[in-house]
Amino acid sequence: MKNTALVILHMAWFSLHVVAQPFSIMTYNIRCGECDNQNANSWQYRKTMVCNIIQKNNPDVIGFQEMIPAQRDYLIENLSGYAYYGTGREADGGGEGCYIFYRTDKFFLDSVHSGTIWYSSTPTIPGSQDLGDLYKRIITYARLKFKNNGQYFYLFNTHMPYLDTIQVKYVDFLVSFVKSLGMHVPFIITGDFNADESSPSIRKLKLSFADENIVDTYRVKFPHDTLTTFNGFSEKRDGRKIDYIFVTANRLHTFAAGCDTTTFNGQYPSDHFPLTATIVFK
Repeated sequence: MKNTALVILHMAWFSLHVVAQPFSIMTYNIRCGECDNQNANSWQYRKTMVCNIIQKNNPDVIGFQEMIPAQRDYLIENLSGYAYYGTGREADGGGEGCYIFYRTDKFFLDSVHSGTIWYSSTPTIPGSQDLGDLYKRIITYARLKFKNNGQYFYLFNTHMPYLDTIQVKYVDFLVSFVKSLGMHVPFIITGDFNADESSPSIRKLKLSFADENIVDTYRVKFPHDTLTTFNGFSEKRDGRKIDYIFVTANRLHTFAAGCDTTTFNGQYPSDHFPLTATIVFK
């Protein structure tokens, strides 16, 4: 009888361990590879630094912003163990994209429930744009499944406009789309929102997901820290955090969080610092 109880206890512990396996997320605006071609911040001078940052943090899933196909291909070739999902924002699939990288040893991609949509009145038409921004904007989303236990989650990755006068409109679009997929699967939102934490758009985002108790993972661990995530390739720090990893706190627990401010002999890998979070299912 005692041995039976020990076996049951061991099985219960093993089951809990499998279900509650932590996984790590990164959000990273790597600065468009077609920009800065005539200066020291050109992608050719930064690409190995970006690789080093990713290898150092070793995230399981990454939401990139401003990534063009040449940057995507370079990183896939030079980072071991990742596959990617997404497309560029132009009608032909070129231009900047909000690509999602994920570890192939940990996740399956549910391609039927993944895709890219455009911030427009015709969101499924590639390259469409009529919500007021100067640039085409997209949401790339992926439903990922853990190979070890079959658990699903959604990752929504986006890059919001600069103009604060239209940011709320874009947040409303994002919220409506996320909710249209159903809230039965835990979800994560990564992105460069071009809006600080006190902005109307960020406040609106949090209020819109009050039932899911959406939280900023960095603030869960560092509620009073002053952080600048946009560095502009300089030492200037304005105390504005405009990059985010949001999770549904009623389903996902934030185990750890951070911001990697590493530079290389005074050179910056990007004009943004990447944020990281380690998440565990509740």
